[in-house]
Parts: sequence; C-alpha cells; structure tokens
Amino acid sequence: MLKIETEKVEINGNIQKCFDFLCDLNNYYVLFPEDKISNWESDKDSCSVKLLNVYKLVVVKDEFSPYVINLKSDVTSPFEFTLKVVLTEINPDKFTATINCNANVNSILKMMVKKPLIDLFDYMAKRIEVAIETV
Repeated sequence: MLKIETEKVEINGNIQKCFDFLCDLNNYYVLFPEDKISNWESDKDSCSVKLLNVYKLVVVKDEFSPYVINLKSDVTSPFEFTLKVVLTEINPDKFTATINCNANVNSILKMMVKKPLIDLFDYMAKRIEVAIETV
C-alpha cells in the first residue's frame, strides 16, 4: 500500500466556498498541471485524466462530510486508490488543505509512481488557493 499525505497548505479564503468548488469534479481540471495531463473528461461526479501520457486515472465521488471530500478510483483505473481532501478552518477567512492518497499498488509499481504522485498531490494542494480565486 502506498500512502501519501501532502503538507498542510494555508489558504486565504472562505472554506465553504472552497468545499462547494471541490464537490464538483468538473473543477478539478484547474488543479492538475496542464503540461502533465491529457484526455481530460469530467462531470459533477467523476473525472478521468491521462497522466504523463501513461496512466489513465478515473476518479469518482465516494462520500462527503463537512469539509472532507472522499474520492476513489473506479473499476477502469489501473490500480485501486482513494483520495481524501481535508479542509480545516483556521478562521472565517483562512483554512488549510491537505490531500491524502492510499493506493493499492505492488512494490514495483510503487517505486515507479510514488515520486510522480507525491509531486502531483503537492501541486494540487497548492493550486486549491489559485482555483478558488476564479470562483
């Protein structure tokens, strides 16, 4: 099992506005590095992306609770994984965001995907602030 947790990213803005934004998977496009993805498809409840022209990942909504967004891989993804986006309020105008991933991969695949996934999730966590400014 590969477990990844990003550092907490401090974000200026309204936590509810960010949570609402992240509950719609159409919006996740702005969180990905444009030069590393292709074949983006999405709707409110799922998104599909090809990373580095190698891995096609399909993510679907799992369950949501206040300020916690749980996502998971669908059956067509090359490996089973879960993603959790956790938003924690500091004050009405500031909060933190972290992304956690648990991926069920064998040891060989783990060595290949660990670094790119760490980089991806760190990038995504940092992009949340930029993304909510557009809303």
